[in-house]
Amino acid sequence: MSALAELAAAYAGAAENQQQAQGAPAWLESRRQAALATFRTRGMPNQLRREERWRFLNLQSLLARMYEPNAPVTVELTGPDAISAQVYNIAETPPTVEPWLAAIATDYDDNPFTALNTAACQQITVVHIPATVQADEPVYVTISTEADGDRMACPRLLVVAEAGTRATVIERYAGRAAVTNTVTEVHIGQDAQLHHIRIQDDHADAVHLSTTAVRHHGNNSTLNGLSINLGARLARNDINVQLDGEQLESTINGMYLLVNDQVIDNHTRIEHLQPNSISHELFKGVLGNRSRAVFNGRIYVDQKAQKTDAFQSNPNLLLSDDAVANSNPELEIYADDVRCSHGATYGDLEQDALFYLRTRGFSRDQAEEILVNAFLGELLETIDIDQLRAEMQQRIADRMQIALSGALTSR
Repeated sequence: MSALAELAAAYAGAAENQQQAQGAPAWLESRRQAALATFRTRGMPNQLRREERWRFLNLQSLLARMYEPNAPVTVELTGPDAISAQVYNIAETPPTVEPWLAAIATDYDDNPFTALNTAACQQITVVHIPATVQADEPVYVTISTEADGDRMACPRLLVVAEAGTRATVIERYAGRAAVTNTVTEVHIGQDAQLHHIRIQDDHADAVHLSTTAVRHHGNNSTLNGLSINLGARLARNDINVQLDGEQLESTINGMYLLVNDQVIDNHTRIEHLQPNSISHELFKGVLGNRSRAVFNGRIYVDQKAQKTDAFQSNPNLLLSDDAVANSNPELEIYADDVRCSHGATYGDLEQDALFYLRTRGFSRDQAEEILVNAFLGELLETIDIDQLRAEMQQRIADRMQIALSGALTSR
């Protein structure tokens, strides 16, 4: 047995032990067993097999040993009374979530870490937005972990926005566990509008693995999504969206500011399954020091999905000669009346703009910070919560000092 096969067997055994101890409801136990069975067969991502979805990400440090998938997870919830937000131990999972839980984040063959989360998670956080609720205050879901040896945290979040709702959910990670392996499922009902902001700001030495699966149910719903990645030394984000209705609109934006030796690997998959829908993706990256970014974006248009309008873009600013960005757009189109486009750019700060700012009395560092803020500004402006937007601007400013100084430090 190879070392990777032994590692997969160890993870599977640990997940099975947790299942036996937790005693999930029968319907959920069946889904957890199915995930575990796929994980046993599939095993861990293996670079020697040249898997396209994993070929840019060096997982050797992560795959060198087994992290017991039982690190404690603390969830803090705040939000309006009209929205139900609760945390359940696996054994207490309510039957009302059966139609939604482990129903769309099931790409276990593509991502074995999703399967491992499903099989091993210890609790479920559920945010339920009842039909027709119009919430002016956001729901905050803050997920944190403590450093606890070689252990993996497996948080699980379920968001259900029923028909006719309008709400904002802010999902935030501030983990110190060695590895965080998280899965979020989002269901959007007919005529619903959901603003979903996901902030990853884990400890600088941590590994963060995430899957976000979204499904539009019915027609005329809107998703405005923003993924902000600042922390972790290695982060992998899979975002999968299914537009299974007409007159749907999904905006999947992302931003990342990397310093030191950070690595981020963003994979998105947008599936247009019915006619007359729109999807927009804009992922912007700023890379300093010896950091590395990967963006792989796939747009799938089904044969039935005529009149699809899909746009994808991945511009990157490289602040160092040692920083590297890889972009791999993919279009898979089976309809003939569509409008789809993609683009990716790489470059450093414009010297003319720097010179102009320097002549106006700004130092070089100040000028560079102004240009970076302008580059990320259109994404930050989509955050309509003043306090949160100001906080993110300050975090970016702090990290810019590291990127521009070249200092290899951890916060």
